[in-house]
Amino acid sequence: DETMGLMFDAFEDHAPRDERREELKAADPANLEVAKLLLADARALHLDLGCLEHLRSIADNGGWLLRRLDSMFHPRPRSLSLRKALRTLLLAAPVDENKKELVRQRFGDNLKDEKGQELYCVCRRGDLKTVPMVGCDFCDEWYHLSCINIPAAKATSISSDDQKFRCPKCCMKEKIEYSFGSPTITIAKPKFAEVKALVESYGAGSEPKLNLPELQMLKLVFEFARDGLESFV
Repeated sequence: DETMGLMFDAFEDHAPRDERREELKAADPANLEVAKLLLADARALHLDLGCLEHLRSIADNGGWLLRRLDSMFHPRPRSLSLRKALRTLLLAAPVDENKKELVRQRFGDNLKDEKGQELYCVCRRGDLKTVPMVGCDFCDEWYHLSCINIPAAKATSISSDDQKFRCPKCCMKEKIEYSFGSPTITIAKPKFAEVKALVESYGAGSEPKLNLPELQMLKLVFEFARDGLESFV
């Protein structure tokens, strides 16, 4: 804390007071995004302070962890972010509703984003306006055509056909062949031992301390997966 205070003193000596930097001053420097922003400010001001090494360690370690997690939960649906993938798994975990409500309170749900925009499709993104969408006649979910392998040229014919459109999830559920290839609609689940090893390596007392939502979510995945990740629906 003392070295971080010296860094902010140095910022004020070399640059005018900045509202964004004041917000960072109150934030947790162990947060990956905060550490990266502070490093960028220090580089811009050509500052060389001892505490920057700690921030570099957070940035490097956090970046490595995100890449590791990204590979662990891959393949997954096109354009589905790592954070949304972890949230999807947590909300599909074989645990009681109280624990799922805890997930929603801490990390949001897959129905709306932080701005209240409705989320759709296997990618859990909103209506992108420029990307055509199609609704499933069997589950009422809407999909971006590109996420489920439908060529844009087919958009009009799908919506005007007399036949009902069945999405890949409903096809899989009914064991029916999907008409447009084999889009990835599920999230790869790593082995439980792999999750356990990673969680334990970032346990209490580990350095550098990381405040990373994806890590917090992984720890919940580990906690919920008592019978292995195969039990997640």
